[in-house]
Amino acid sequence: MIFTSDQLQKMIKGQRVGESYPYNQDDEGLIENFIKRIYYQLKKSRVFHCEADFEHFGSGYASFVCLFLTLKNGTNVMAKREYAAKQNTIFETDLEGICVYISRLAPVAVFNRGEYGFRKVVNQSGKVLSEQQTYNTWLLRNELNELPDKSWQWEWQQLKKQIEEYGILFLEEDYLKNSLSFQTEIPTILVDKHDHDLGHYQNFDAIFYWED
Repeated sequence: MIFTSDQLQKMIKGQRVGESYPYNQDDEGLIENFIKRIYYQLKKSRVFHCEADFEHFGSGYASFVCLFLTLKNGTNVMAKREYAAKQNTIFETDLEGICVYISRLAPVAVFNRGEYGFRKVVNQSGKVLSEQQTYNTWLLRNELNELPDKSWQWEWQQLKKQIEEYGILFLEEDYLKNSLSFQTEIPTILVDKHDHDLGHYQNFDAIFYWED
């Protein structure tokens, strides 16, 4: 899918440009529910464990919903740690997975590898005192469309097929890296300050941005 300059400028303003339902409706709630249906469908997968952030990372406005997927068979575990802290035991697990951004403004998506951390504190009697999850899910325009490793090829094709069945198109990296053909300012934290100051924006920045 190739967007016109007018469409890209509309997306920068937070306006929807898709021609298919529900993106052709002026109703943000319809799109949120649509993406949630995709999320709930992926949650049923026997292959993937899926988490999602619909809350704009806690503040501001994200033009996309972030999905993070790991494998249920545990083969994507990068490291496990266990150590004592006073009277408790801390368990930490690092996993590698796939991060998918589904746009709130058009029926498109992008992906890349990501990392997920899980930390659990357990007391001497085995009671879980706290659990904490951390994600490294920032997709940057110079790091796109990469899988954790070649062993993910089959899983990625299954995931891609499920999402595309909802009419979502994964954009090509070359297109996303093209410079915008017009001058603009995008208040996104996903672009470094140098490019902000010079106004060096790419198609990715107009479609997938987070204002905070």
